[in-house]
Amino acid sequence: MPDSCSNCGRPAPDAFCPHCGQKTRLGLPTLPELLSDGLAAVFSYDGKLWRTLRVLIGQPGGLTAEFLAGRRQPYLSPLQLFVWLQAITFFAHRLWIDSANTDRISQLVLILGGLFWIALSIVYADRREPVLKHLVTTAHIWSFMMVFLLVLYGGMPLVLNMLVKLGVQTSRLHAGLVMDISALSVMILYSIAALARVYKQKVPVTVFRTLLVSVLTVGPVFLDRL
Repeated sequence: MPDSCSNCGRPAPDAFCPHCGQKTRLGLPTLPELLSDGLAAVFSYDGKLWRTLRVLIGQPGGLTAEFLAGRRQPYLSPLQLFVWLQAITFFAHRLWIDSANTDRISQLVLILGGLFWIALSIVYADRREPVLKHLVTTAHIWSFMMVFLLVLYGGMPLVLNMLVKLGVQTSRLHAGLVMDISALSVMILYSIAALARVYKQKVPVTVFRTLLVSVLTVGPVFLDRL
C-alpha cells in the first residue's frame, strides 16, 4: 500500500486518498472492476446522470437556475448533457426509424438549436442578459427535447404496428408529420415553463416571448422547405 496518493501526491495511508478520494492501490484494474465502475457511474441512483435527468424532466428551467446559482457539482454540465443525449437519441433514430436520414435530421436539430439560441438572445435583448446565459438555457431546453425525441422514436414504431394490426392505413409521411407537430408543441410548452423560471417573468409575457422565439427558430427552416 503506497504512503502517498498517485493522483494528488498527498499522504494517503489507507485504501482511499482522504484528499481527492482516489483509490491508492496501484496497477490496472481487472475487467470486472472496470465494468463495475462504469456501470456504477451511469446507473447509480445518486449518480450525476439520473440526478440531472430528474431535474431536467421534472423541473423545467431548474437545471439552468441551479447552474446560474453556482450549484453545478451535482449535475452534468449543459453541453456535456446535450452532446450525450443527442448521440443516444440519434442512435435510436438510426436503429428504429430511418437510418438513411439520421445524419440530416441530426444536423437539422443542431441548426435549430443554434437558431433558438440566437432567437432567445434577440427576444431577451432588452433584459441585457449575458449571451452565455441564453446558451445554457438553450442547451437545457434542447437536452429535454432529445429526451422527448428518444421516447417518441422508441414509441412510434410500436404505435404504427398497433395501427396496422387494427387496419388503420398509415404512412411514413403521416408518422413524420405527427412527430414534427408533437415535437414543436412540446418544445413550446416546455420552453414556456423553463423561461418563466429562468427569466422570472409573468406567464403572459413569457408565453408571448416563447412564441416569438419559436417563430424565429422554426420559421427559417420552414421557409427553406418551401
